[in-house]
Amino acid sequence: MRLFLALLLVSLVASCKTPPTPDELGRVRVVNRHGEPIPNAVLTPDPETPPTVPYIYDTAELQERASDKDGVFHIDMDDCIWSSDQNYHFRIHRIGYEDSTITVSKDLFPPMLKVELRELGSDNPSH
Repeated sequence: MRLFLALLLVSLVASCKTPPTPDELGRVRVVNRHGEPIPNAVLTPDPETPPTVPYIYDTAELQERASDKDGVFHIDMDDCIWSSDQNYHFRIHRIGYEDSTITVSKDLFPPMLKVELRELGSDNPSH
């Protein structure tokens, strides 16, 4: 019986230390003021030190950084971390919506961060 309990305990500890799957990592989802997903928004890092010449993304890079039909981005967020504060700093752009610049603590990043984009020219409050 003790052997069984010891094996059970080892199994539980081992299962707690398995790395998260890509679906369990923090994600960003963009929605409009009605909570509907916004596809084809683009998420880019907000650089810690702005370059003298802005980086131009090619079509393939923009497609990789675009939100899917559910408004979810499936990109590695590591290039958005600033070394000075270990926080995520990024921008979200979508034609027809105001650009959004966001900072989120790496330690407090939720499993799914919902970002509401505001339509250009919208005078209505988002809530």
